[in-house]
Amino acid sequence: MGSTDFDTLFKLNFEYTTQVFLFIAHVESPLGGSIVLAAIVLKLSLYGIFRLILPILPKASLDYTFVIYTIAVITIIYASFSTLRTTDIKELIAYSSVCHAAVYLIGAFSNTIQGLEGSIILGLAHGFVSSGLFICAGGVLYDRTGTRSIFFYRGVAQLMPIFAILFFLLALGNCGAPLTLNFIGEFMSLYGIIERLPVLGVFACSSIVFSAAYTIYMFNRTAFGGSFTKFLEESVYDVNKREFILLFILVAFTIILGIYPSIILNVLDYSMNNLIYSNKMPQLTPFYYMNEIVFAFAIIVIVLYISSKYILPRIVRLFLSQIRSPLDQFEIRDILNLEILGGNLHLSLTNIGLYLTIGSQESLYVTIHNIVTSQINTGRGQIYFPLMYTLFVFILINNLIGMVPYSFASTGHFALTFALSFTIVLAATIIGFKEHGLKFFSLLVPAGCPLVLLPLLVTIELISYLAKNVSLGLRLGANITSGHMLLSILSGFVYNIMNSGIIFFIIGLIPLTFIIMFSGLELVIAFIQAQVFVVLASAYIKDGLDLH
Repeated sequence: MGSTDFDTLFKLNFEYTTQVFLFIAHVESPLGGSIVLAAIVLKLSLYGIFRLILPILPKASLDYTFVIYTIAVITIIYASFSTLRTTDIKELIAYSSVCHAAVYLIGAFSNTIQGLEGSIILGLAHGFVSSGLFICAGGVLYDRTGTRSIFFYRGVAQLMPIFAILFFLLALGNCGAPLTLNFIGEFMSLYGIIERLPVLGVFACSSIVFSAAYTIYMFNRTAFGGSFTKFLEESVYDVNKREFILLFILVAFTIILGIYPSIILNVLDYSMNNLIYSNKMPQLTPFYYMNEIVFAFAIIVIVLYISSKYILPRIVRLFLSQIRSPLDQFEIRDILNLEILGGNLHLSLTNIGLYLTIGSQESLYVTIHNIVTSQINTGRGQIYFPLMYTLFVFILINNLIGMVPYSFASTGHFALTFALSFTIVLAATIIGFKEHGLKFFSLLVPAGCPLVLLPLLVTIELISYLAKNVSLGLRLGANITSGHMLLSILSGFVYNIMNSGIIFFIIGLIPLTFIIMFSGLELVIAFIQAQVFVVLASAYIKDGLDLH
């Protein structure tokens, strides 16, 4: 057997997990088996790639990049669509795990520092988030209800508010929201395919939209949806101490490492140079970064010890005391208290206020539902509403995160907004050809057009239609970026004035008031831009359906 054949067979054995039993094993395994399979066993493939394939067969890995990326993209699309049609909440999480595994496979074979580091980070983040989601589905919900059907649950947030919050944070991590470790891993992994094969990279980036679609659908269907389903018994109670500690630790690691990814990146940066295929590979000493590893491990141990001894018991006593009785949901309790002005003003956050905050999502749900059904039509609008609502929530969350100091708005980056707009226009075009065939081209011919002007007007309409790929994303990115830039410039100007002396400090209060008002306007714009994107996306889909 030739060397090329050996390389091919050896790579296929390690890289392509074509065994279809993986989904069944995820679903039918007990809770411990699902957690071990998602957090440890799936990472063995990544270990085999970094430990054997890349060091032993670097050139073969580079030569077969196109084949690897093609299979990974097919896996992403297949797993994502399979996830959208399943009714088993545990099976949904299993398909999601396979989809994320394909993403970090892309990063592992990118032959770039960013892609290699991103694949390791995403593998670590996937272990945290998938384990937490399996605990939520198979450990909390299944233990209390005895079923995994996603249609069984509705309004769980009313009975289990603390579980709903932890479930929501894990769902954000699963769809790669900013300030989570999954966000860092996904974007660094996708960097590799964008640099090497941009066309396949566009399809690979669809995992961002798909993961947000099925994750938010899963959370909304279980946590919200009106009053709790009549099948839920009144004995259903919120998370206990053991479940809370397990989920809280996983959420904490996901968010802390997402805010400070340098804790991992500083350790990986130098080591990844040894896996980059080139003629001049650096010679590394094995214990070059041993002191950083020991220091990071010591910090993690100290934080876990302090949290388990001092912080977690107080949180557990605060949230989990006396919640097993179904009557406790009607009792008003203070969660946070604040006495100001010498005790003359009392501010507090109660559990009822927390329920109302969660329930306020219902108004957004109804608003977007009315927009989509009125833009498309009542019948077909119902079909595309989950996609439109997912887009709205995804864009809104990213816009609001951009309002947090020392953060950034990912919707202000054209790479993300273009990926969203291109996906929407491509989907509308595919829908149009599916509904009307070649008659879809009549969309480019204005009604009553003279025959002499037909070539000119068709060219203009075609350019206008293709420009939708850019204009939809450009509108969103430009509005978010311009507002943030203006706010940043004004804030720096006011800071310099108020830092120049007491007189200038008093004078600076006037523009400071304007900045506060402008920040409120930016908050409104964050909602408006998300709504405008949904309105235009619905209009494009309507054009594909009705040729208007």
